[in-house]
Amino acid sequence: MHPDLSNSIRVPLVNISRRGIQHTWRSPPHVVDPCNGVQCHQYGVCEHGRCRCIKGYEGDGVFECRYR
Repeated sequence: MHPDLSNSIRVPLVNISRRGIQHTWRSPPHVVDPCNGVQCHQYGVCEHGRCRCIKGYEGDGVFECRYR
């Protein structure tokens, strides 16, 4: 197991077979934040891995967000 996930939540899986019910524990799939490490403009926000300007501003969200 990845050391950063050692304290993560674990979920039970139930396997029903001829031998009876068997319980195993697995960690849920690791969710990657697409905005992790994305640098947006001072007046920009990251959504789904892409920068956009906040309401009232326009531009590319990365290098420019100017007041409308």
